[in-house]
Amino acid sequence: MVVLDKLDYCSNMKNLIPSKPSPNFKFVKGDIGSAGLVNYLLITESIDTIMHCATQTHVDNSFGNSFEFKKNIIYGTHVLLEACKVNGQIRKFSQVSTDEVYGETDEDNNSARVVSKFCSTPNICS
Repeated sequence: MVVLDKLDYCSNMKNLIPSKPSPNFKFVKGDIGSAGLVNYLLITESIDTIMHCATQTHVDNSFGNSFEFKKNIIYGTHVLLEACKVNGQIRKFSQVSTDEVYGETDEDNNSARVVSKFCSTPNICS
């Protein structure tokens, strides 16, 4: 397992403490917006599955700096997807986000709707 994180204001290394002793765990400080780094990691670490959880917390902050939120979510996701396409060995790609992006689920049909302006690009958050 390779964890890539730029350690922004919303990061907390304490969340990784349970995984650190594992022999198959590696932490890399970096940005998913760096295509060179992402491609390098996919190749050198033989990555075949990606769980993309990169976003910024406190969606209210996006109202004053929506560009930074869009950059992290949309551009970062685009870099990951492009690297997957070029690499050709990715078997599964999952994107995880919050109710601030998807909205609360309807318990009757387990569906969610995109509710945030920074996640309104088709196919990025669905």
